This record gives sequence, C-alpha cells and structure tokens, in this order.
Amino acid sequence: GWLRWRCCVYMLATLLAASAALVPSARSLPPLRTSAPATVSNRASVHTLRGGAAAGEASASVLASALGWGLTAGAMAIYTPMIATTLAKKNADGMSVSTWSLNLSGFLIFVVYHIRNGYSLSTFLDFAALGLQSAVLLALTARYQRALPPIALLPAASLAAASLLPTAFLG
Repeated sequence: GWLRWRCCVYMLATLLAASAALVPSARSLPPLRTSAPATVSNRASVHTLRGGAAAGEASASVLASALGWGLTAGAMAIYTPMIATTLAKKNADGMSVSTWSLNLSGFLIFVVYHIRNGYSLSTFLDFAALGLQSAVLLALTARYQRALPPIALLPAASLAAASLLPTAFLG
C-alpha cells in the first residue's frame, strides 16, 4: 500500500537525480548558437546572405528569438489549468501515469538533444516548460491514484539514454 508507493517515489526521485547528474554541466557545454550549423546544402546561401543582407539576417534572428520566447510563455499555459484543477479537486480521474510518463520522456529527450547540440535556449525552452508541467502532472497523477507502475520510471531511463548516447547517434 502506502509504503510501497513511497518506496517507488523514492526510487523514481533517485533515478531522476542520478540521470540529471549525467547531463553535462553548463560549463562543459559548447557555446550556444543562434542558428543550426551550416550544412553542405545551405553554405552557399549563408555566404550569399552575409555578402549583402547582414541587417536582414540580424532582424530575422531577433524575430526568431522573440517568437521562441513567446512560444515559451504560451507553453506555460498549456497544462497549468490541468494542474490547478487536479490540485483543487485532489483527484486525477481520467489521467494516466502512462500518458504523463511518455509525454515527459519525449520532452526530456528533445531538451537534452538541444542542449547537447548547443542550440539557443529560445529554441527549446518551450519544450522544457511543457516537460516541467508534465512532470508535475505525472507526480500528481501517481499521488492521487496511489499507483506508480513501472512505466513511471521511463522518464529517468530516457534522460539517462539521451545524456549518454553519442551525439552522432542522436542525429
């Protein structure tokens, strides 16, 4: 019953903490880029743009960054009503630990990929916000349903795998 649930939560917290320790620290990350690296197919167009449209490229970069931050603000509102309702009603009827485990796993992999490849924070912070909200909903669902099936450990395994796999394998 209750003791088993507490043990599962402790195991999940331990795995998440251990997995988080595997993610490289900010000091060991490469410098952030504002755009994806030039590939063979777009090097010529980048070279052409630098020749005469530097101001247009800079304004496009500012616009893209602003859009990214705007998406992050919007992402913060996606699951917040569900969190508030779940807390107010103190039940998670209609929610599934499996759903939130899979959801969180996907967001973690996406965020780790972007961190490991040095992308600008504005390009993935919205997914980090969604991942955080998914983690809260996963915890609330497990708590109010008093169940923590093994799939609840999938986010920790996903974080570990995304952190340890060679960057070339991730794309």
